[in-house]
Amino acid sequence: MRASAGKESLLIAPGMGGTLPLFLFTDVAGKPAVVVPIANHDNNQHGANENLRLANLWYAIDLVAALMTMER
Repeated sequence: MRASAGKESLLIAPGMGGTLPLFLFTDVAGKPAVVVPIANHDNNQHGANENLRLANLWYAIDLVAALMTMER
C-alpha cells in the first residue's frame, strides 16, 4: 500500500462497521482475507445522500491494482 500511495507512513486502523462473509474465504476456502475500504470518512454509507469522492475512487483503483499485481 505504501508503494501505491507514494507515502512512507500509513494509518492502519482495525475498525470497520458491518459484517462481511469473510469466513467463506478464511474458514471454507482456507485462504487469507484482507478488507481495504475506499470510502471517504463522511460518505453517509447506506444513507439517502451516500457519496464517494472521485479522488477516493482513483486511489482505490491504483491500490487494488497494486495489491492484485504484487509478488508474494
